[in-house]
Amino acid sequence: MVRKFLMIGIVSLLLASCVSEQGVDPYFARFLEQDFAILARTKELLATEARWDRNGEQTCPQNAEKWSLFCALMQASRDVAGDFELRRPALTEVRGAIKDVTGKNFDRRLLDFNNDSATTFQDVRAVLDRAGKRLAASRG
Repeated sequence: MVRKFLMIGIVSLLLASCVSEQGVDPYFARFLEQDFAILARTKELLATEARWDRNGEQTCPQNAEKWSLFCALMQASRDVAGDFELRRPALTEVRGAIKDVTGKNFDRRLLDFNNDSATTFQDVRAVLDRAGKRLAASRG
């Protein structure tokens, strides 16, 4: 419960920074709210190392006990936005954050990063944190 209030507070602060003299662009506000919420929900799904599946695939069972990064993002997108779009801003920023954090070029960034034997749970969390910063910076 506390996490949900914290998440709402963070999203509210980020939205407040998007207000101009003309007001908030409704599309932009919806984009920010959903994409920041998707990243927050992904962090909830991957709250502990025990919940991380380091051998992920693109087939993702709903209500799993363990999540790969890809599947956690998919489930979070469905939970928050009602659907999954592979190219939505939150996922695009996670892909960029993987490059930022690792310096590596993966063919399938979300899956290959997750499944790389060198990837640690701390790396996954660092990527999600970096993606949030990238998303905030992308709003201009």
